[in-house]
Amino acid sequence: MLKYEAVIGALGQKDWNQLDKNATKLLKFIKDKEYDDLISVVSYMHIYALGGMMNEAGLSKKDAQKKAKVYKGKTLIMPGVEFRDKCYNCLFPMEEDKKKLFRTSSNHDNTSINAFEYYEINDALDDDFIKMHSGKIMKIKARLRDISTEGNMLPRFKLIFDQVEYYFLEGDEQEIDKQETEESSSPFTDSLYTDFKYGISN
Repeated sequence: MLKYEAVIGALGQKDWNQLDKNATKLLKFIKDKEYDDLISVVSYMHIYALGGMMNEAGLSKKDAQKKAKVYKGKTLIMPGVEFRDKCYNCLFPMEEDKKKLFRTSSNHDNTSINAFEYYEINDALDDDFIKMHSGKIMKIKARLRDISTEGNMLPRFKLIFDQVEYYFLEGDEQEIDKQETEESSSPFTDSLYTDFKYGISN
């Protein structure tokens, strides 16, 4: 699918303006239910790109919100992210409420913040669970309940998710995902998944 390859190409080059255009074209083009997961992956990529445009390309918060609000209420699939008790640019339970996971989504160099992400899960995570899974790659599929913008000097999205489904990569699958994270110039580790499912490659 050439339209998807264009999205991945723009992502690899960190060309947020081009990713914005290509993601919009792709999402308008796809109508088949078979591609729902791909739509969920690309939708999150698009929001990430819009966050980058606010930080790097001068996109106003108002315009970013206008573009991103179409995803409110939609199911998104996020890239695999490391789970720990607390760290930067990974997933961890909030101290004041262990039924909420938090992540700062930043650029690859951790020099700008694209979004603060909050995930409302059904059951609080206890200390034993956190210790058992610390350092593993967590995959999340969830509904974007609300989206807004905040910050002036460092504009960013505030994303609140519910209806959260999550799992941890295990064994060889986790090692492949970690290797992709280390070797890739982007924080997205779903290219392998889409390659397997749709026969699409980076």
